[in-house]
Amino acid sequence: MAAPNTIHTQQRTTLRDVFFILFRQKRKMSVFFLTVVIAVTLATLTAPSIYRSDALILIRLGKESVAMDPSVASSFDPIVSVGQSRDAELLSEIEILKSRELAEQVVEQFGPGAYLAPDPEDAAGEGLISFTVRKLNELQRSFSKQAGDVVLDEEINPMEDDAITQFSEGLLIELNKKSNIISVSFESFHPRLAKDSLTTLLDRFLDKHIEVNQVSGSLDFFERERTKSLEAVTVTEDKLRVLMRENAVSSYKDDQFFLAKQLDTLELSLKEAQHQHAESSARLASLEKDLDHLPMQIPTEIKSGLPNLTANNMRQELFDLRIQEQRLLGKYEADSVPVLSIREEIAKAEAMLQAEAPSLTESSEGVNTVHQTVLTNMYQERATEKALKARLEELRELVGTTRTELQKLVDLGVEVSRLERDLALNEANYRTYAESYEQARINRAQETERLSNISYVQMPTLPVEPLRPKRLLNLALGLFLAFFGSLTLAFIAEFLDSSFKKPEEIEGYLEIPVFASISIPGKAGRSSVNPVKVRVQQIKDSWDIPIPTRNQYYNLRDTLVAASRKLGGKHCFQITSCNAGEGVTTTTANLGFTLTSGGEDRVLLVDGNLRDPELHRIFKLDEGPGLLDLLTTSKPDWRAMVKPTPVKNLDLLPAGRLKNELTFLTEARLYETDAFLEALQAWKEKYDYVLIDSPPAAVNSSSIALAGKADAVLWVIQAEYVRQPVAKYVHELLTRENAVILGSVFNKRQFHIPRWLYRYL
Repeated sequence: MAAPNTIHTQQRTTLRDVFFILFRQKRKMSVFFLTVVIAVTLATLTAPSIYRSDALILIRLGKESVAMDPSVASSFDPIVSVGQSRDAELLSEIEILKSRELAEQVVEQFGPGAYLAPDPEDAAGEGLISFTVRKLNELQRSFSKQAGDVVLDEEINPMEDDAITQFSEGLLIELNKKSNIISVSFESFHPRLAKDSLTTLLDRFLDKHIEVNQVSGSLDFFERERTKSLEAVTVTEDKLRVLMRENAVSSYKDDQFFLAKQLDTLELSLKEAQHQHAESSARLASLEKDLDHLPMQIPTEIKSGLPNLTANNMRQELFDLRIQEQRLLGKYEADSVPVLSIREEIAKAEAMLQAEAPSLTESSEGVNTVHQTVLTNMYQERATEKALKARLEELRELVGTTRTELQKLVDLGVEVSRLERDLALNEANYRTYAESYEQARINRAQETERLSNISYVQMPTLPVEPLRPKRLLNLALGLFLAFFGSLTLAFIAEFLDSSFKKPEEIEGYLEIPVFASISIPGKAGRSSVNPVKVRVQQIKDSWDIPIPTRNQYYNLRDTLVAASRKLGGKHCFQITSCNAGEGVTTTTANLGFTLTSGGEDRVLLVDGNLRDPELHRIFKLDEGPGLLDLLTTSKPDWRAMVKPTPVKNLDLLPAGRLKNELTFLTEARLYETDAFLEALQAWKEKYDYVLIDSPPAAVNSSSIALAGKADAVLWVIQAEYVRQPVAKYVHELLTRENAVILGSVFNKRQFHIPRWLYRYL
């Protein structure tokens, strides 16, 4: 288990930590910096110069037959048609410029070597070789044809294919935004070759542009079809003209419109006449009915009394109301509001008439005026009814005639529409053939005069200065990349390094205190002395090691003694590590010397590293008999095996001479024997401190077994060597054996920052 005075620390990154990382990783940084600088410098100095020739071409919207150049407009009749959209047309031209066919033509003219070799002389030689090989192949194919042999397709020359690929990679084509200008550039090793290649490419592009925009077909074919279409148009127009003249119409649609409107008016008049005739017939029937009920003579004078004029007037009003009822029945239905209203008045009049006396006492007879009035009205209504009937017959005849004429106009319209469709179709064919004929005529003129809607805004330029490499810029970027790349590499390497680099990291990660930090003797930041070789074999009566290192071991002694007092009594300390070579033996020997110096304490050093003992060599003593003999023999006498060292009060129990027998033994079980436990108790009684040098705990199980028998464990951790996961694993093994980890020694610590800089941080 851990010591009770475990220290928890929270580290804060300072400028000193940053410089610690940089100076610790300075070798990696220097190698990376020099590698990048040298690589960029060599690449810049050895890279061939690249020259670029630029050109600008203008693509006028529409093909040549759509928008002719003003200089040739006087020789050709302009034809307007719908062209492609701007983007589609410009992208089509760019694809033609990028085509492999044009690249093959340019490479064939200058030779593949011109695009593969940076040296002009090499390019000329390669071009001559390629030209010679091509001519020999052509002669061979010619002889084969003459001999009647089967001639296979021309094989692809790898050198020529590479040259075409190189040419395509050096060609840059861009479309300027919101304009019809295409920027064309070509990069090459030679300025003259860049210009000539770009000029040749644009010339071939112009020829290819004219070729792909030609209209297929011959000029005679379009002329013949245009004549046939014109004749068909003339025949159809004559038929349409004769048809209109025979039917005496100028515009059948207008006549049809007016005739239909007239028919609507006549049908409306016919309906109105039918309605009026029905009303007149109804009134006539009502008058005839009333006339049958009226006498021609009525009493005019009665001697017995005066005539009742009120009743007569009421009868007259009743008659008038009935006449009005008949008229309303001619216009409205029987249950309509006007008819019901007049009938209500008639009922009231009849009721009032019944209340009056039927006759007077004195009356006289005469002509019935009501009868005369009804008779007169009947004759008038009969005349009106005959007139309306005649009007009705006349309107019916007019409606029938108008419908017949309208049907004729409809039939005429169908025929005229058919002829107009034929005329429109023939006119469309005529226009199509006329446009195609004009296009073919212009294309023939283009082939002769090389007319095009493409113009040069800027001819290919002859470059003077190379486009790249930009040596100063490359060197500056190389230095920038080397500097910041080395910094990045240093921090990445530090991040990936999980070893302990400072004592605070041990206290924070393993939660055990650090008793001493032992640095490497020599200059700060440089491992000039191997601490494994810094041993006390040179010491007989004095401790001959550098003073700074000696002081650090004194600090270790004082801290260990202070910590051991809390445990009480005499103690046996096991000194171990995670891996071999971390300085356990050196720490054990030096700690034993410091514990005996300046006092009366007796110290026993036990070499528990049975497979690779070192303590007897440090003190120049025999290796046996020792601990292994003590553990494997019966009734051993450990006192006879302990050897005094040249240092006062410091004794050594070596590992022993029976190392060959370890092959058949389990070291961990040796520490479980009664002989070892009895010897351990005897050592503690005789000596004040017992220091056991044990093998690495991560690779030797005997060290873990021994940790459970010792009073406490002193853990030696080498700086910048032991990885934190490994240390955590060893810590768990020791804790599992109930070992008391008293503290640790941070060994072989290096101070990477120079002293002159360390003072200012």
